[in-house]
Amino acid sequence: MKCTILFLLGWLFLQDVPLKPVEQVELKLEYTVQQRQAPPVTQVNLDHSKKQPATGLLPHVVVVFKFLLLTDKEKRIRIASNEDDQVLQRKIKSGDLLKLELGFTDDMKDRVTAHQYTLFFLDDTKNPQSKIVLEVGEDGLFTVNGVTRGKF
Repeated sequence: MKCTILFLLGWLFLQDVPLKPVEQVELKLEYTVQQRQAPPVTQVNLDHSKKQPATGLLPHVVVVFKFLLLTDKEKRIRIASNEDDQVLQRKIKSGDLLKLELGFTDDMKDRVTAHQYTLFFLDDTKNPQSKIVLEVGEDGLFTVNGVTRGKF
Protein backbone atom coordinates (compact mmCIF):
# COMPACT_ATOMS: atom_id res chain seq x y z
CA MET A 1 0.00 0.00 0.00
CA LYS A 2 2.79 2.42 0.90
CA CYS A 3 4.59 1.68 -2.36
CA THR A 4 1.43 2.43 -4.34
CA ILE A 5 0.95 5.77 -2.62
CA LEU A 6 4.60 6.71 -3.14
CA PHE A 7 4.38 5.70 -6.79
CA LEU A 8 1.25 7.82 -7.32
CA LEU A 9 2.79 10.83 -5.59
CA GLY A 10 5.95 10.51 -7.68
CA TRP A 11 3.92 10.14 -10.87
CA LEU A 12 1.91 13.26 -10.06
CA PHE A 13 5.05 15.32 -9.52
CA LEU A 14 6.68 14.05 -12.71
CA GLN A 15 3.80 15.08 -14.95
CA ASP A 16 4.93 17.81 -17.30
CA VAL A 17 3.55 21.23 -16.50
CA PRO A 18 2.63 23.27 -19.62
CA LEU A 19 4.60 26.41 -20.45
CA LYS A 20 2.81 29.69 -19.83
CA PRO A 21 2.69 31.92 -22.94
CA VAL A 22 5.23 34.70 -22.42
CA GLU A 23 2.75 37.20 -23.87
CA GLN A 24 0.81 36.90 -20.60
CA VAL A 25 3.78 38.15 -18.56
CA GLU A 26 5.77 41.35 -19.10
CA LEU A 27 9.46 40.87 -18.43
CA LYS A 28 12.02 43.66 -17.90
CA LEU A 29 15.71 43.28 -17.15
CA GLU A 30 17.42 45.69 -14.76
CA TYR A 31 21.06 45.44 -15.72
CA THR A 32 23.49 47.27 -13.43
CA VAL A 33 27.17 47.18 -12.54
CA GLN A 34 27.79 46.49 -8.86
CA GLN A 35 30.83 46.08 -6.64
CA ARG A 36 31.40 42.54 -5.48
CA GLN A 37 33.34 42.06 -2.32
CA ALA A 38 35.90 39.32 -1.87
CA PRO A 39 34.68 36.41 0.27
CA PRO A 40 35.71 36.57 3.93
CA VAL A 41 39.11 35.14 4.75
CA THR A 42 37.45 32.68 7.12
CA GLN A 43 35.32 31.20 4.30
CA VAL A 44 36.76 28.04 2.75
CA ASN A 45 35.43 26.48 -0.46
CA LEU A 46 36.18 22.77 -0.56
CA ASP A 47 34.20 22.19 -3.77
CA HIS A 48 36.93 22.57 -6.38
CA SER A 49 34.59 21.59 -9.23
CA LYS A 50 33.13 25.12 -9.21
CA LYS A 51 35.03 28.23 -10.18
CA GLN A 52 35.71 30.83 -7.53
CA PRO A 53 33.55 33.96 -7.75
CA ALA A 54 35.19 36.99 -9.34
CA THR A 55 35.54 40.25 -7.40
CA GLY A 56 35.41 43.92 -8.38
CA LEU A 57 32.84 45.70 -10.56
CA LEU A 58 30.60 43.12 -12.22
CA PRO A 59 27.34 43.15 -14.20
CA HIS A 60 24.31 42.28 -12.05
CA VAL A 61 20.81 41.33 -13.26
CA VAL A 62 17.36 41.69 -11.70
CA VAL A 63 14.26 40.55 -13.63
CA VAL A 64 10.98 42.41 -13.02
CA PHE A 65 7.81 40.53 -13.90
CA LYS A 66 4.39 42.06 -14.41
CA PHE A 67 1.62 39.48 -14.58
CA LEU A 68 -0.66 40.72 -17.35
CA LEU A 69 -3.01 37.76 -17.58
CA LEU A 70 -3.57 34.96 -15.10
CA THR A 71 -6.12 32.18 -15.42
CA ASP A 72 -8.78 31.68 -12.75
CA LYS A 73 -6.76 28.77 -11.34
CA GLU A 74 -3.43 30.63 -11.08
CA LYS A 75 -3.47 32.05 -7.54
CA ARG A 76 0.10 31.60 -6.32
CA ILE A 77 3.62 31.58 -7.68
CA ARG A 78 6.57 29.47 -6.61
CA ILE A 79 10.05 30.14 -7.97
CA ALA A 80 12.68 27.42 -7.85
CA SER A 81 16.28 27.43 -9.07
CA ASN A 82 18.30 24.63 -10.62
CA GLU A 83 20.25 24.42 -7.36
CA ASP A 84 17.17 22.89 -5.70
CA ASP A 85 16.28 26.01 -3.76
CA GLN A 86 12.81 27.39 -3.44
CA VAL A 87 13.52 31.06 -4.02
CA LEU A 88 10.06 32.47 -3.39
CA GLN A 89 6.42 31.52 -2.88
CA ARG A 90 3.53 33.98 -2.60
CA LYS A 91 0.01 34.84 -3.71
CA ILE A 92 -0.35 36.76 -6.96
CA LYS A 93 -3.03 38.45 -9.03
CA SER A 94 -3.14 40.12 -12.44
CA GLY A 95 -1.17 43.37 -12.53
CA ASP A 96 1.21 42.40 -9.71
CA LEU A 97 4.93 43.18 -9.99
CA LEU A 98 7.60 40.76 -8.83
CA LYS A 99 11.38 41.29 -8.70
CA LEU A 100 13.67 38.30 -9.01
CA GLU A 101 17.36 38.91 -8.37
CA LEU A 102 19.32 36.60 -10.65
CA GLY A 103 22.69 37.87 -9.45
CA PHE A 104 26.02 38.48 -11.15
CA THR A 105 26.10 37.39 -14.79
CA ASP A 106 29.65 36.01 -14.53
CA ASP A 107 28.56 33.68 -11.72
CA MET A 108 25.61 32.37 -13.75
CA LYS A 109 27.78 31.81 -16.84
CA ASP A 110 30.50 30.09 -14.80
CA ARG A 111 27.87 28.02 -12.93
CA VAL A 112 29.03 29.32 -9.55
CA THR A 113 25.41 30.18 -8.67
CA ALA A 114 22.02 29.15 -10.02
CA HIS A 115 21.62 29.70 -13.76
CA GLN A 116 18.07 28.43 -14.30
CA TYR A 117 14.88 29.60 -12.59
CA THR A 118 11.42 28.10 -13.02
CA LEU A 119 8.30 30.09 -12.14
CA PHE A 120 5.44 27.74 -11.29
CA PHE A 121 1.94 29.20 -11.33
CA LEU A 122 -0.08 27.28 -8.72
CA ASP A 123 -3.76 26.86 -7.90
CA ASP A 124 -5.29 27.17 -4.42
CA THR A 125 -4.16 23.66 -3.52
CA LYS A 126 -0.60 24.45 -4.72
CA ASN A 127 -0.75 22.23 -7.79
CA PRO A 128 1.24 23.61 -10.75
CA GLN A 129 -0.93 24.93 -13.60
CA SER A 130 1.76 26.42 -15.85
CA LYS A 131 5.40 27.48 -15.74
CA ILE A 132 7.97 29.85 -17.20
CA VAL A 133 11.62 28.78 -17.43
CA LEU A 134 14.44 31.37 -17.40
CA GLU A 135 17.93 30.20 -18.24
CA VAL A 136 21.37 31.75 -18.70
CA GLY A 137 23.65 29.61 -20.87
CA GLU A 138 27.38 29.22 -20.41
CA ASP A 139 27.82 31.55 -23.38
CA GLY A 140 25.61 34.19 -21.69
CA LEU A 141 22.53 33.52 -23.81
CA PHE A 142 19.37 34.46 -21.88
CA THR A 143 16.31 32.38 -22.79
CA VAL A 144 12.70 32.43 -21.64
CA ASN A 145 10.81 29.17 -22.30
CA GLY A 146 13.59 28.21 -24.73
CA VAL A 147 13.27 31.43 -26.78
CA THR A 148 16.38 33.65 -26.89
CA ARG A 149 15.72 37.06 -25.33
CA GLY A 150 19.25 38.45 -25.20
CA LYS A 151 22.86 37.83 -24.25
CA PHE A 152 24.89 38.92 -21.24
